[in-house]
Amino acid sequence: HLRLKEGLFLLHQNISPYAGDTCHYPPLLLLFLDRLDQVSPQLALFSFLVLLDLATALLLRQLAVLYRVARRAAGAGWAEASRKMEATPAVAEDIEEVLSPAFVGLFYLLNPLTIASCVALSIQNLQHFMFTLAISAAAAGRGGFSAIAVALSLYVCPFTSILLLLPCAALAWQQSQKKAGDKCDKREDPEYLPSWQQTFVNCGFIAYCVVFSALTLGLFACLLGASAASMGGELQFFEACFVSVLAVRDLTPNTGLFW
Repeated sequence: HLRLKEGLFLLHQNISPYAGDTCHYPPLLLLFLDRLDQVSPQLALFSFLVLLDLATALLLRQLAVLYRVARRAAGAGWAEASRKMEATPAVAEDIEEVLSPAFVGLFYLLNPLTIASCVALSIQNLQHFMFTLAISAAAAGRGGFSAIAVALSLYVCPFTSILLLLPCAALAWQQSQKKAGDKCDKREDPEYLPSWQQTFVNCGFIAYCVVFSALTLGLFACLLGASAASMGGELQFFEACFVSVLAVRDLTPNTGLFW
C-alpha cells in the first residue's frame, strides 16, 4: 500500500509514477485506484478488496459445484480412469461430504491470509480474482471469456498468468466438446479414458489452442497500447511493471529518485 501511495503522490505532482522505481502497478490499474482514492483514501479501496474476495469465494464455490456434478455424472467410469488411492470408501465419502461447495468458498473467504490481505490493502486479492475467473470461465466452457480473464490476469500479474494459458484452453475446449457431445449423444454411463489411452495429437484442440492464445495475447497487446496512451506515449511503465519482475532491481541500490 505504501508503494501505491507513493505512485499516486507522484501522479498528482505531474511526475511519472515509475521514475523512482517504487511503483510497479500497471497504468490502467493505477488510474483506477486513483479514482478510488479520490472517493475515499482507504475505505473505497478496502471495500473494493472485500467485494473481490466475495466474488472469488463465489467463483470457487461454483467450481466445486461443477466438479461435484461432473463426478456424479461420471459414475464408475471416473474411478476406473483415475488411479486408486489407498483409502477406505467410508473415509473418502466422509471427506467428500465435508468438502462441500460452500465449504470451499468459505475456506477462502475466512482464511486468515485473505483477511490479512484486505487489512493490509494488498492488491494480490485482485490477482486471485483474475486467476479464479479464468479457471471458472474455462470450466463453464466459455473459452472467449476465459481468454479475456487470462489477458487481464497477465496484465495485473505479469509472467505468472502465462501458466494458465494452456490449462484454461484445454479445459475450455474439453467442456465445449462435452456440451456438444451431450446434445448429440446422451448416454447414461459415459466412458472416461485415461490420458495415455487417448489420442496423442488432436488437430481440433491444436487449432482451438492457437485461437485461444492469439486472442489472449491480442487483448494483452491492446492493454499495453491503452497503457502507453494513458501515459502520454511514455514506455517507462513497461520496464517498471514487467521487466522489473525478472530483473529484481528492488534488491539492489540504484541512482533513482528515492536514493
